[in-house]
Order: sequence, then C-alpha cells, then structure tokens
Amino acid sequence: MSTRMFCVIIVCTLGLSIAANAERWDPTPIAGHEDLGDKTRVPIVFVHGQNGAGDQFERQAMHFTSNGYPASWVVVFDYNTAGGFSGRGAAGAPPPRTERPKGPYTTSTTEDIDQFIDAVRARTGFDKINLVGHSRGTSESAAYLSDPKRAAKIAHYASIGGGPATNPNGVPSIAISGLGDLRPGPVASDGGVVGWMPDYQDHVMVCTSDESFWALYTFFNDGKKPAALRIAPEEKPQVGGYVKSYINNMPLEGAKVEVWEVAEKTGFRASKKTLTTLRVNKDGQWGPFSAKAGQHYEFVVDGTAATVPLRFFRTPFTHSNRLVYFRIAANAEGYSKTPFNDAPQLLNDKTSAFVVRHQNGSLVPGVMTLKINGTDLIVDPILPTTAGPRQNPTVAVYLADGNSNGKSDLTRIKGFDGPFVASGDVFVAANPKKSVEFRLNDQVLHVPALPGSTAGAISVIFEDFNN
Repeated sequence: MSTRMFCVIIVCTLGLSIAANAERWDPTPIAGHEDLGDKTRVPIVFVHGQNGAGDQFERQAMHFTSNGYPASWVVVFDYNTAGGFSGRGAAGAPPPRTERPKGPYTTSTTEDIDQFIDAVRARTGFDKINLVGHSRGTSESAAYLSDPKRAAKIAHYASIGGGPATNPNGVPSIAISGLGDLRPGPVASDGGVVGWMPDYQDHVMVCTSDESFWALYTFFNDGKKPAALRIAPEEKPQVGGYVKSYINNMPLEGAKVEVWEVAEKTGFRASKKTLTTLRVNKDGQWGPFSAKAGQHYEFVVDGTAATVPLRFFRTPFTHSNRLVYFRIAANAEGYSKTPFNDAPQLLNDKTSAFVVRHQNGSLVPGVMTLKINGTDLIVDPILPTTAGPRQNPTVAVYLADGNSNGKSDLTRIKGFDGPFVASGDVFVAANPKKSVEFRLNDQVLHVPALPGSTAGAISVIFEDFNN
C-alpha cells in the first residue's frame, strides 16, 4: 500500500468518526434551568391520590411552566398508600368524611406534608403556598388544613376529584370535578367555589385536563387567565424525575437509569452505546438530561429489587418535564407487587408482555381507541363501556398471553384487574428483531418484541401533551 493511499484511508476514517461524533446529541443538562421563570408566582404543592405518585401532576406542571412558573416552583409530595384508603382498615389513613373530628386532626402523612411545605417556603421565600390535592390527596389535605396554624401556610387550596370546597380555616378553596367523576360533582359551601369539568372527564382526567388547568390557574391568580393553553415546545427539553417503588413510593437510591435513542418506526436502538446513564439519589431523583425534542427514547431502570432491568418507552418529549416517574414493582420489602409478580410463568422466553398506560388520563371507551398491531383493546370485556357519563377510571392495561395458548383471546386475565388497571389476553411472539405497534388515537409507539424472561413487562406510556 502506498503512503498516499494509507493517508487517504486514515483521513477518511477520521472524517467518518468526526461526523459520527458531530451527529451524536449532547445530553448535558442546562444548568439552573429548573429555576428559570417568574419567581413572584406563588409556589404549588401537589398531593396525589391512592396508588398514585407525583407524576399525576406531570401535565399540569408543564402547563404552569409554559405560563411562566419556574419548574422548581411546582413540586409534588409523595407518600405511601399501600394498605388501602379507608381509615377503618389502614393505620394512619385519613378517616371517612363523616367521621372527621371537628377540630385539628392528623393522619400518618400530616407531619411529613408540613415539613415538606416548610421546606418549599424556606427555599422560595414565600410565607404561603398553593396546595392541590387529588382523590385521597384531598383527604390528606383536609387533615392538614384542619389545624389553623398549618392552614395559615396556605394561600389557596384546590380539591380535585375529592372533598367539597369549604374554605377550611379561612383558606380560599375550589372543588374541581364533573359528572364523569366517581362522585356526583363538585360542591362548595362557606364561600368556596366549584370548577365543573366536561362529562367525559373521569376521576383521572379531572386532574390532568386543559380545563382543570384553566380552573387552577385562574383560581390561584385571582381570576387572571393563562397566557397559553398549549404546552410550549422547546428545542432541548430538560427531562428528569424519580425512581420509586410502586404504591409505596420508597425512593430507590442507587438505581440507575439508562437512556437510549431509538428509531421511531421500530423502537430499535440507534446505537450500541447509551446516550447517558443517570444515578438515582437518596430522594429517588434522577436526571435531568437534555433531550432532543421529538426523539424517541428507551429508558432502562436497573439496580432495584425487580428480577430484571425494566424498560420504558414513552411519547417523545416536547417540553421540559421534571416529573418522569419510573415506579418499580417487586416482591420485596418497601415495594408493592403487580400481578406479574404472582404469575411469573407469563414472563417467559416465547412471549412478550406489556403494561400500556395513558399518563394524562384514563382510557375512555367511546372517546379513545387503543390498538396493538391493529387490534382494538378498548372493547368488552377488557374495557367495557359504562352506562351514562360516569366512567370506571382505567389508566393502564396489562397485556400477556394469559391463557398460554399462543393466541389473542381478548379476554381479561384472571387475577390481573384492580383499581385503575385492566388486563387483556394478547399473544405476541417474542422476537427481538420484530417490533410491536401501539396506537392511542393518533399517537404511535413502536417497541421491540422482547421476551418477558429478560425484559419483564415492557411499559408503553402515552402522553397527550396538547390534546
């Protein structure tokens, strides 16, 4: 080989290497991004409901930051709801509304909420913050507000899908609900106000919808309307969140989150190298990283009590999101189980299994379509249509070959249904070289057909940013 040819080969190879590196996205986060915005806005603390977590407020947080609030001004309080909701069956749970004391009372979370709110007040410099509760979170908030000293720390209170607006201890309050909710609708007394949601919005949607945001924003800002009702697109969304145990919400310190770029049309990885790997801190927090707007990602969470690393595929990010949760189920202390933990035979070498979730509301028959490889899943008996506007809120569907017969029976899987979740017997042959198409209305996500024995139940998460 001549010296000239050798040099040409080196130059060409070097050029290809430089070009490849130049095309690789830089995930380095933007320093101080979470504090950008109007710091004269009153901070907001959200308290989630039964079996939930702070990501129930994910979409509303993006609405508020699209309207000038700093991301660090919109925060969430997580707590353990394992053991149930009723005060009769779970120690420290809030009592039924008819059995609440007339004076100050507490639940097992009241002191923690108080410490959390005090920390937000100290960090932001505000004497009072705005408090939002959803579902069980309204009962926890009612206990908090029962004490005049605690109530003095709250500027406004919003009860979503829960108790009435009663201006507890003089705190201005609003009740947000509708006919599609579990209860008859929002009620108020003693000067409280109501925010009616459209009939099709169920117990989950009344917390996540555009209409709910409008009611919250105008109430918190003394009638001023939001400048934008669409979540603002960004070139480099800052993405992060939490890794916690399912239902118990125990921070999973030391776990790691791998971020992989994947192809839109297949879900296959675009590179043999991760884009970035992020460690989980003592609070369960991971990230952030700079995402590329519109890019599809696979997240792999490892280092937890789960038997295998767990995989998550989500709608691409268009706006910064600091409330991306990976909630891990396991048969271990501090965790709660999912049905797959009691049916490990469904996670095998021959089939794929999935958990499909609508992040920003329920899967509502007649309003939405959810399909896997063209097969509709919002059908009887998987997600039966209810009579009238009131809906049975279902946010997630477990999918597996429940009958182990190598075909899709589209029946429910025995032992898999529960609060807010449904199940469907769907057969998908495991083949890492093939992808599975999931479609929620006009949104599409492709996921590799990985075997359940090594991938577990793959999470497929849809988010309606502007629908």
